Amino acid sequence: MKKNIRSLKLVLTLVFCFVFLSSTYSKIIFQEGGSMVFILSEDLRIGLLPDVGGRMVFFGAPGGENMLFSDSTQWNEPEADRITPSPDAGFKAYNGLIYWLGPQSQWWRQQKVNSGRYKRGDWWPPDPYLIYSEYSVEILSDTSVLLASPNSPVSGVQMTKKYAVSGDKLFITVSLRNIRDEPIAWDIWSNARFEAFTPFRIPLDLTEIIRIKAKETDKVDIIPYSLTDGYFSLETIPPSVGKLYSEVKAFLHPDEGIMLVDKAPYQLTIEFDVVPCEAIHPEQALVEVYNKVSVDGKSNLLELEHHSAYETIPTGGMLEMKESWTLVEIE
Repeated sequence: MKKNIRSLKLVLTLVFCFVFLSSTYSKIIFQEGGSMVFILSEDLRIGLLPDVGGRMVFFGAPGGENMLFSDSTQWNEPEADRITPSPDAGFKAYNGLIYWLGPQSQWWRQQKVNSGRYKRGDWWPPDPYLIYSEYSVEILSDTSVLLASPNSPVSGVQMTKKYAVSGDKLFITVSLRNIRDEPIAWDIWSNARFEAFTPFRIPLDLTEIIRIKAKETDKVDIIPYSLTDGYFSLETIPPSVGKLYSEVKAFLHPDEGIMLVDKAPYQLTIEFDVVPCEAIHPEQALVEVYNKVSVDGKSNLLELEHHSAYETIPTGGMLEMKESWTLVEIE
């Protein structure tokens, strides 16, 4: 009888271990030293930095390369090297996917904690409390994580970010809550950063180009754009001899909320809601593309951006943006 009981215990233990290891292998959230948090599915590996604005700094297949532009040496850097959020904080590029607020001209005009930046109407840097604060982990499961920022005295909002994986898709929901005793107006601005020469395409025709911001000078070259087979892209070029950098900023309003990014052997599809042109702040556009290539390479960057509607948010009210990222292997 005792022998049978021992055998049963052994079988139950083995079954438990098998189930645990199987579920752990397929989908799990874990930390790889320091502050990095990863979400895994069979098709995706998502790396997040909760303590640096809750940003996504890795997006790719398990064992594959990072589709995003981000310096991995910064991910688990000493805390002393991090920017401390304050009204006087500067800017440090951790890149990856980050969320700003729009319009940019209002970044320092809706606050009273830095009078100098208010009076000048500074357009830079973005709100340090939203992009550098440690976000609290509100919900943690085997397929999703919900991160929450502290209240920002600069923008007057509290931001939450939910990342959820399912197969080859990542679903992202970003929300703003007005923490002030008066209405405020913002949009949510998604900014995904890639290496400067990364090929991309956006479904578009000529009528959907709002404006191209570019100016050639004795130190700057213009990066040209192209429209081929119904897709907008850039012909990224290094600066010519004697110039410091090449650059362009495109403001677009496509009728499809799709951006395609290629990095062999994978293709990334970013999908988002199309917002009517009249609902976008005139300073911004539904889709914005920024590209820069410098002589020394230190400023090289491609930004694929999109905006939510610009809305007045009542006290305690919410504004939300959703997007999805899909990764497929291409031949």
